[in-house]
Amino acid sequence: PAGEVGADAVAAFATRVRTALTLGPVLDRIQGTGPEFDLGSFADATVTTAEPGNSSRPVARALSLFRETETFRGVHTASIAPMYLEDERVLDGLTTEVIEPPEVAEEIMDEYPERCVEVCVSEYFTHWLHDDLPFGLVIYDDRVGIGVDGEEGVKTFVDTDAPAAREWAEAVFESLREEAVLLEGYTKQGLRETMSSRSADD
Repeated sequence: PAGEVGADAVAAFATRVRTALTLGPVLDRIQGTGPEFDLGSFADATVTTAEPGNSSRPVARALSLFRETETFRGVHTASIAPMYLEDERVLDGLTTEVIEPPEVAEEIMDEYPERCVEVCVSEYFTHWLHDDLPFGLVIYDDRVGIGVDGEEGVKTFVDTDAPAAREWAEAVFESLREEAVLLEGYTKQGLRETMSSRSADD
């Protein structure tokens, strides 16, 4: 029995260390933010990393989960992939809520001008602006995921269906949404008006 307990403890420690190494870059950004992050909630996560000759694996994993979900919430999702601009369901019934930095929203408008106009009039899409988003986070129906940046895009995408991880992710989203400003229209004019209004309030 003592040997089994020791083996279990070693295995748990190894899992925790492996998880910490995988999430190292994002742990640095989460540090000091709330709510408190429980590393153990991602211990059994699926880890998808970029490989030489196949750098798109993390993005492909994130998109595959997106295609299976019926609801979607995201924080700084463009740092992983602008998923909500690549699926017709955003216009047809996929409830989508995202929080992005203002400069990222503007970049998306420049890159997808026609698509942004379509999304703007969709009753299923809601967009908030927030200046300080330290990492990419996505919440699907059954899983949550974190994107870890690299020099050439998304280096790692970590996702899990653990209830504790989902509870943390939803708390993060709600906390940031309370601090964010609603973007009424997904257009350059809408962005300018929202930023002007926020400056006036400050």
